[in-house]
Amino acid sequence: MIDGCDQYQNISLQRLFEQRVLLSKDNNAVVFNNQAISFSQLEEKANKLANLLISSQIKPQNRVAILLDRSIDTIVSMLAILKVGATYIPIDLNYPSSRIEYMLEDSQCHVVLVDESGLECMNAISVQSDVCVVRASECEAMSSGSDAHTSQPSDLAYIIYTSGSTGKPKGVCVTHQNLLNFNAGMQESIGLDSVASIASLTTVCFDIFVLESIVALLQGLSVHLVSDDQRKSATALAQVTESVDALQITPSHLTLLMEDPMFTAALSKLNLLLIGGEALPQPLLEKLQSATSARLFNMYGPTETTVWSCVQELTHRSQVDIGLPILNTQVYLLNEEAQPVEEGEVGELCIAGMGVSAGYWKKPELTAQSFVQHPLVPNGKLYKTGDLGMRQPDGSYQCLGRKDHQVKVNGHRIELGDIESHILGVSGVQQVGVVLSQAELVKGSIAAFVVLHSGESLSSGQIREALVSKLPDYMIPSHIQVLTTLPLTDNGKVDRKGLALYPIQSMEPVDAPGASMPEAEISVPETDIEEEVHRLWCEVFNRSPICCEQSFMAMGGTSVLAIQLLGAVHSELGVEVKFSDFITRANTIRDLSVWIEDLILADMSDEEIEALMASE
Repeated sequence: MIDGCDQYQNISLQRLFEQRVLLSKDNNAVVFNNQAISFSQLEEKANKLANLLISSQIKPQNRVAILLDRSIDTIVSMLAILKVGATYIPIDLNYPSSRIEYMLEDSQCHVVLVDESGLECMNAISVQSDVCVVRASECEAMSSGSDAHTSQPSDLAYIIYTSGSTGKPKGVCVTHQNLLNFNAGMQESIGLDSVASIASLTTVCFDIFVLESIVALLQGLSVHLVSDDQRKSATALAQVTESVDALQITPSHLTLLMEDPMFTAALSKLNLLLIGGEALPQPLLEKLQSATSARLFNMYGPTETTVWSCVQELTHRSQVDIGLPILNTQVYLLNEEAQPVEEGEVGELCIAGMGVSAGYWKKPELTAQSFVQHPLVPNGKLYKTGDLGMRQPDGSYQCLGRKDHQVKVNGHRIELGDIESHILGVSGVQQVGVVLSQAELVKGSIAAFVVLHSGESLSSGQIREALVSKLPDYMIPSHIQVLTTLPLTDNGKVDRKGLALYPIQSMEPVDAPGASMPEAEISVPETDIEEEVHRLWCEVFNRSPICCEQSFMAMGGTSVLAIQLLGAVHSELGVEVKFSDFITRANTIRDLSVWIEDLILADMSDEEIEALMASE
């Protein structure tokens, strides 16, 4: 094993950050909503909050949940918790109450750090365990002196909850050793310190947020924290992207954003683009190589092995693969008997080394199933990813999809990723998700959901015809549905569980009316602005007419469609509507039109308003 982590063996994460503060004290550490704080100011705030936690009886290896609106305090809280040697547990305020309750109780956390939104959330839920609620703002009265705890390599740094097959989230326990090795691995594989700033747009509960927060800060980067509203606006993200050197993003999110010419143009300003979280489609790579001269990296790794375990630079490569393991990490391809496969054969991707986490919180049986004895190294541990892979002649690895994407239909063993790759090869297809449908009446059949490139008008029949010459009959989907977008999870990945549950009535031609009420009952546009907004809604939903009083979500609207709609409103009407305002206050055509009118009037002078009123 290459021991390239020597420089970090005798230093704790806390001390490493303090060293960075000394090197970069006056540089911007975090930028959020036009507010910036330096490394020395970040250190001072983190020390104050750490001292507040100590006064709240938090001890090393206690668990502290973070329940805050996205802000600079999010990163301050992570650092403060690490400083006292405790374990942080990030929780998204947008999660359902039942999920938040479960995470707080399952983690047996000692303290929940809150702001006003977090406090409101805590007052609205019922937690059985004894947990102390602490307002993060109370730290202002504390001393900024530091007496950071020196953590041991095996101490837990954070617990990230991921979806579980039982429907209950499971907590992945990541240690200080895991995090320190990941930090060193990113420096060696990517040279993160070659750039000065990075946009942080991932939700705090997705483990890749660690790279664009803690690791970026350890490397001396300025972290430009993107607000929730900015994350859902292609225009706003284009502005952020133009102001930073680096961006980390999922392929699905990137594909959606690149529909906006302003965002695509902004990509040309980047020096570094990290893409991961799901498979990177070949057409997207080709599109990126034409759009930007930035260094492009494909990132691979499950949460259980600490963010990213393999990296491949694709800047000048023609084929997508996941590359080679990072520092102190080994990849094995094993068969069902847990033995190495022959060269060129497909096997399960299994990961060993210093990135392998401590397992699942309070779930020994589940841990034993996935974290197994290393077949080649005595006392070694190996994580079974559930992904299928193959080693290429140059030593790099290909990821061929999930084992659980391998299904049986009528006795035939089928890899759904294989079908996806062939559909992506059909001219005009931009994205695809293939699932074994669980919808009523079609349960157990293969369904493909396709997004076309802008301006394309392929029918499901044409796509099916293109597959006939490529695939055997049993691999051709029974249902092919053209959608405007694929649904995404909160982490920006294609929501395959959601696709599998698409009801049969939704599997209709994309140009079907799809109205949920008789045309006679539809409330029609009454003003010029309503006419324009109605037109944009019809374009986004690919249906007409739409009732002006029907809510966006009731029509089946998703966050992806909302981003498209608000982007169209901005580009065609010249008005920027915040995502949060749209969802909570203006989610019908009529309400959105009134909101747009109010925004237009707010930007006008009294004289302009008087002139407008006089002309009507």
